[in-house]
Amino acid sequence: MKCPFCGYLEDKVVDSRESREGEAIRRRRECLRCERRFTSYERSQYGTNRLAEGKLPLCAEMCSTKSLLAGDGDIIAKIYKERVSKRGYGSGAWGWKTAYRETIAS
Repeated sequence: MKCPFCGYLEDKVVDSRESREGEAIRRRRECLRCERRFTSYERSQYGTNRLAEGKLPLCAEMCSTKSLLAGDGDIIAKIYKERVSKRGYGSGAWGWKTAYRETIAS
Protein backbone atom coordinates (compact mmCIF):
# COMPACT_ATOMS: atom_id res chain seq x y z
CA MET A 1 0.00 0.00 0.00
CA LYS A 2 1.30 3.45 -0.88
CA CYS A 3 1.83 5.84 2.04
CA PRO A 4 -0.41 8.90 1.55
CA PHE A 5 2.20 11.13 3.22
CA CYS A 6 5.53 10.21 1.59
CA GLY A 7 4.51 7.80 -1.21
CA TYR A 8 6.65 4.90 0.07
CA LEU A 9 5.29 1.49 -0.95
CA GLU A 10 6.17 -0.57 2.13
CA ASP A 11 4.25 -0.54 5.39
CA LYS A 12 3.31 -2.80 8.26
CA VAL A 13 -0.18 -3.54 9.55
CA VAL A 14 -0.53 -2.37 13.14
CA ASP A 15 -4.20 -3.24 13.70
CA SER A 16 -6.88 -5.03 11.69
CA ARG A 17 -10.64 -5.34 12.28
CA GLU A 18 -13.99 -5.39 10.53
CA SER A 19 -15.73 -2.09 9.97
CA ARG A 20 -18.95 -1.38 11.88
CA GLU A 21 -21.14 -2.41 8.97
CA GLY A 22 -19.08 -5.56 8.39
CA GLU A 23 -18.68 -4.81 4.70
CA ALA A 24 -14.98 -3.95 4.82
CA ILE A 25 -11.83 -4.71 6.74
CA ARG A 26 -10.25 -1.69 8.41
CA ARG A 27 -6.46 -1.84 8.65
CA ARG A 28 -4.29 0.58 10.59
CA ARG A 29 -0.90 0.80 8.85
CA GLU A 30 2.44 2.38 9.61
CA CYS A 31 4.81 3.54 6.87
CA LEU A 32 8.28 2.01 7.16
CA ARG A 33 9.97 5.20 5.91
CA CYS A 34 8.23 8.15 7.59
CA GLU A 35 6.67 6.09 10.41
CA ARG A 36 3.34 7.91 10.12
CA ARG A 37 0.13 5.92 10.52
CA PHE A 38 -2.81 5.77 8.15
CA THR A 39 -5.98 3.74 7.74
CA SER A 40 -6.99 1.62 4.77
CA TYR A 41 -10.29 -0.12 4.06
CA GLU A 42 -10.35 -3.34 2.07
CA ARG A 43 -13.59 -4.19 0.35
CA SER A 44 -14.41 -7.18 -1.78
CA GLN A 45 -13.92 -6.35 -5.44
CA TYR A 46 -17.20 -7.95 -6.44
CA GLY A 47 -19.39 -6.97 -3.50
CA THR A 48 -20.17 -9.28 -0.63
CA ASN A 49 -18.74 -12.75 -0.37
CA ARG A 50 -21.66 -14.98 -1.32
CA LEU A 51 -20.00 -18.16 -0.04
CA ALA A 52 -19.32 -16.61 3.37
CA GLU A 53 -23.01 -15.71 3.58
CA GLY A 54 -23.97 -19.33 2.86
CA LYS A 55 -25.14 -18.56 -0.68
CA LEU A 56 -24.11 -20.15 -3.96
CA PRO A 57 -22.07 -18.20 -6.51
CA LEU A 58 -24.41 -16.31 -8.82
CA CYS A 59 -23.53 -18.46 -11.85
CA ALA A 60 -24.34 -21.67 -9.93
CA GLU A 61 -27.57 -20.15 -8.64
CA MET A 62 -28.69 -19.18 -12.14
CA CYS A 63 -27.74 -22.36 -14.06
CA SER A 64 -27.65 -26.04 -13.18
CA THR A 65 -24.26 -27.64 -12.49
CA LYS A 66 -24.68 -30.18 -15.30
CA SER A 67 -25.27 -27.36 -17.79
CA LEU A 68 -22.26 -25.43 -16.53
CA LEU A 69 -19.96 -28.45 -16.82
CA ALA A 70 -21.11 -30.02 -20.06
CA GLY A 71 -23.48 -27.65 -21.78
CA ASP A 72 -23.14 -25.49 -24.85
CA GLY A 73 -21.61 -22.14 -23.90
CA ASP A 74 -23.94 -20.04 -26.07
CA ILE A 75 -27.07 -21.69 -24.67
CA ILE A 76 -25.84 -21.28 -21.09
CA ALA A 77 -24.96 -17.62 -21.74
CA LYS A 78 -28.46 -17.01 -23.11
CA ILE A 79 -30.11 -18.71 -20.10
CA TYR A 80 -27.88 -16.77 -17.69
CA LYS A 81 -28.63 -13.46 -19.39
CA GLU A 82 -32.40 -14.08 -19.28
CA ARG A 83 -32.41 -15.19 -15.63
CA VAL A 84 -30.18 -12.36 -14.43
CA SER A 85 -32.36 -9.80 -16.21
CA LYS A 86 -35.55 -11.37 -14.86
CA ARG A 87 -34.30 -11.40 -11.26
CA GLY A 88 -33.32 -7.75 -11.42
CA TYR A 89 -29.54 -8.06 -11.17
CA GLY A 90 -29.09 -6.53 -14.61
CA SER A 91 -25.64 -5.49 -15.71
CA GLY A 92 -24.56 -5.23 -12.06
CA ALA A 93 -24.07 -9.01 -11.94
CA TRP A 94 -20.47 -10.09 -11.71
CA GLY A 95 -18.92 -10.87 -15.09
CA TRP A 96 -21.69 -9.26 -17.11
CA LYS A 97 -19.54 -6.66 -18.87
CA THR A 98 -16.84 -9.24 -19.63
CA ALA A 99 -19.30 -11.76 -21.04
CA TYR A 100 -21.62 -9.44 -22.96
CA ARG A 101 -19.61 -6.23 -23.39
CA GLU A 102 -22.77 -4.24 -22.69
CA THR A 103 -24.83 -2.83 -19.85
CA ILE A 104 -28.58 -2.97 -19.48
CA ALA A 105 -31.00 -1.26 -17.16
CA SER A 106 -32.13 -3.57 -14.40
